Amino acid sequence: MKLPIELEQAILDKDFAINYDKNSEYIEFEYYSPAGQKFIIPMEFNGDLKKLSDDIYDYYNCYDVNEAAYLWLDNTGHGKNGAPLDMRDVIADMEECEDAIYQLFLIVDEYCQKISE
Repeated sequence: MKLPIELEQAILDKDFAINYDKNSEYIEFEYYSPAGQKFIIPMEFNGDLKKLSDDIYDYYNCYDVNEAAYLWLDNTGHGKNGAPLDMRDVIADMEECEDAIYQLFLIVDEYCQKISE
């Protein structure tokens, strides 16, 4: 199931890519962080835009910047696998990803409000 064209374009305009899973009801929002991390937000999507908005907001609320940063740090606290070397830079990059999730929520939520008027 695909997003409405207007909503899809608004998401693409905010530097996200959208990947549709043809075999099921999943959608992925792909974003590249300022440090170049490929960040994917996977969502179930059955056509219910309000549920999608709520699910993105839940994803945002559950996103843990420190936990995400930890995955990109080695045992000495330095970046690994292409992440920035300094721990502060890794955390700042994960904060940018957190903000991107919130921006995605705002786009979908605004669209939902617009179509319910």
